[in-house]
Amino acid sequence: MGEKAPEISSLSFEEALKELEALSQRLSQGGLPLEESVEAYARGSELRKHCNDSVSYTHLRAHETDSYLVCRLLLEKKKT
Repeated sequence: MGEKAPEISSLSFEEALKELEALSQRLSQGGLPLEESVEAYARGSELRKHCNDSVSYTHLRAHETDSYLVCRLLLEKKKT
């Protein structure tokens, strides 16, 4: 992994997914030295977790927004 990779927490979902796909491709092609393979696998695991957490957060925010809208509609209906 020649150059210093960016901190995973600073990556957007899209950036993390793109890097994860590139790492997956490199690993599946084989030919990497053992140490580099282990480092790539470890980073890939962290990237996968970051992507999963990002999707979960987005889902939670969407659910909160839906709940808020339902509550507003119920309150408006109650007023009439």
